Amino acid sequence: MHALLSRCSALCAFTLLGACAISAPRYQAVDSNVALLKAISGARAGVGAVTASPALGQSRIDLHAIDMRAPEGDYAAYLKAALEADLSAAGLLDPAAPAQVSATLLRNEISAVRMQTHSGAVEARFVVTRGGKIVYDKLKRASASWETHVVSGMDTVTARGQYPKLVGTLLAELYGDPDFVRALQRRDPPGQAPPSVRSLPLTP
Repeated sequence: MHALLSRCSALCAFTLLGACAISAPRYQAVDSNVALLKAISGARAGVGAVTASPALGQSRIDLHAIDMRAPEGDYAAYLKAALEADLSAAGLLDPAAPAQVSATLLRNEISAVRMQTHSGAVEARFVVTRGGKIVYDKLKRASASWETHVVSGMDTVTARGQYPKLVGTLLAELYGDPDFVRALQRRDPPGQAPPSVRSLPLTP
């Protein structure tokens, strides 16, 4: 049985490698992330614009000369869909909510050269606005490394599967930030506007 599974896995790997491009796995709401969001009592949020920094220069990830593309079309859209998935699963997603979460994707890469250990990293700047005023603005980062498989092609399959995990880790850094929690829970007294963008330090 084990040998059969190994042969099937290798066949799948060769099929993927034979294509000019593969698709990253779609993000599924992460249970631990949903639990963090559910703990934010009385908060609701919408997801605004999510863009990619021009410095990224491409909407793909290169895995052994194979393009891994986002099923949504680009990785900014992937991050937006991930935010919406977690917020929706937690019952917090509300497009009309005063709190709107937006982001800029700054780093998005997987190093999958033929070495024993591969790695990946994602980084984004997250902003929360209320009434058009910025109440949260921080950089969040996530990275991971993993051992590669000896079966030809399986290293690419493994690297592909790591991408949604990286995004989930990135979002966990956001949801677990007390400042982010306060930004979603904030209740401004009548007639008092949230602080302006210039009053908030850009904290890494």
